[in-house]
Amino acid sequence: MREVIRIDFSPQAKAEFEDGEAYYERQVPGLGARFRAEVRQA
Repeated sequence: MREVIRIDFSPQAKAEFEDGEAYYERQVPGLGARFRAEVRQA
């Protein structure tokens, strides 16, 4: 079983992540969601 560690991002880091997710989603539909899923899995 994998150990789950909660990571809290600063407001600036969270905003940058969300901007990146939105950018990827605009480039290719579904890519933003895939980006989010990959980050959560890391």
